[in-house]
Amino acid sequence: MRPILVLALNTGMRRGEILGFKWHDIDFKGDIITLQDPKNGEKREVYMNEQVKTALIRTPRNPKSPYIFADPMANLIETFSKASGQFCVNLV
Repeated sequence: MRPILVLALNTGMRRGEILGFKWHDIDFKGDIITLQDPKNGEKREVYMNEQVKTALIRTPRNPKSPYIFADPMANLIETFSKASGQFCVNLV
């Protein structure tokens, strides 16, 4: 959950953008995340600071999924919440 929180706090990305973006959307050399904005259908760029970059570099990749945040079975994580002291995810 830490990388998701780091992204949200440091980039202003929406929940759907964070959960739906893929490894190929990241330019680590240029420190830019390119997103397809679902609200207006246009691309937008989000700049990464060092905290975001470090969090993404430390996020393990699932070779079966293009998504950054996928479960061990390569399913896309659709939502997340904190309930009863445990983090829960609902899968697509």
